[in-house]
Amino acid sequence: MDIKVAFRKDDEYQKGDYWIIPSREITGRITWPKDKNNQPEYLDRQGVVHHLAGIAEIEHDEQGWTVHDRRHLFPKLVGQPIMAYGGGDGQNGWPGEELEVPFQIIVTCGGVIAAGEEASI
Repeated sequence: MDIKVAFRKDDEYQKGDYWIIPSREITGRITWPKDKNNQPEYLDRQGVVHHLAGIAEIEHDEQGWTVHDRRHLFPKLVGQPIMAYGGGDGQNGWPGEELEVPFQIIVTCGGVIAAGEEASI
């Protein structure tokens, strides 16, 4: 059995790119997806996806160096209200169907039940 490998001309490939080629010993065939014309389909490479994010910009002028923070900060999770399942007797229901017993949610903040908080779904 011959295996032919083709790469797209304009794609950029990196160290660590790979493809999984499933084959079946019992049939002696490769299990590869086919397109609408029954031809082997092109599959994008698999492998590690690298993401880059700028965290700062540094400028230099007559006064010296200036650092501009470019991080996208979010608030600390400590002290944020958290909603959790509180009760409802293990009911099941279909979308749009009303439950027999109201579904209960407990709201906590810092591990303490937040008195007077209400939530509805």
